[in-house]
Amino acid sequence: MSSDAFDMTLLVEVDLKEIILNEGTLQNSHIKKLLLQYKETVLTTIISQFGLGPIFDSYKNGGNVTTLHNAEKGIFANKADEDQYTEAFDRGNYEKDFPKKRKLNFQTSIEITDDYTGKVLKKDGTTHLDHVISAKAIHSNNGARLYMNAEQRDEMATSERNLAWTDSSLNQSKNDKDLEQWMDRENKRSPGKTNAQHYEINREAAVKKNIEACKVDRKESRNKIFCIQLGVYRGGPRSAIRAETGSGYVHL
Repeated sequence: MSSDAFDMTLLVEVDLKEIILNEGTLQNSHIKKLLLQYKETVLTTIISQFGLGPIFDSYKNGGNVTTLHNAEKGIFANKADEDQYTEAFDRGNYEKDFPKKRKLNFQTSIEITDDYTGKVLKKDGTTHLDHVISAKAIHSNNGARLYMNAEQRDEMATSERNLAWTDSSLNQSKNDKDLEQWMDRENKRSPGKTNAQHYEINREAAVKKNIEACKVDRKESRNKIFCIQLGVYRGGPRSAIRAETGSGYVHL
């Protein structure tokens, strides 16, 4: 049990005992105060876990904020939100550091292992870096473009956990597809065989890498939110996260 959950449980137990002891004299105002206290505690826990502070503060302070619902209808609170949301996908923005990463790995590694097959790769142009969750999938996600700026999206796409060393042929075949879905598709060069069979993929290692790309903790809560939206996150329900605020819901 997390410390937040433990604190909540303790508070509930103490206040319930107080209610029982004072059942005869408990007034309406006390009940309202108690409910308000728990509402604030729950909100604080949600906001801290999912990084919703800026959004919540904007609502709380009466500020104008672009909701995802409005953005999808082309309605924006300001020009900055509109420009960020409508930014066109440019693969180069998500791969600008790839040459440097490849060169460094070639120079410092005794051997480079394919993250999907386990095979040893050559230190030449046939060895590629692949976005496990494709950069296009991240950029194409409406929530990602609205709530994350270009630098944050790039950081998510190029984090070490979302990068895999692999063979150029495999990488070009996978392209922007979901890894697990792509593995199960029939390979164009080998009729009757799946891509996993054709490229001799270690399914357990590949699936683990796919999950690792969305493994999160509190500091990386945005990853969890968008991995859920992309249908990749395996650690919870496949649904968007809603954060309750005093003025309604913020849909991510």
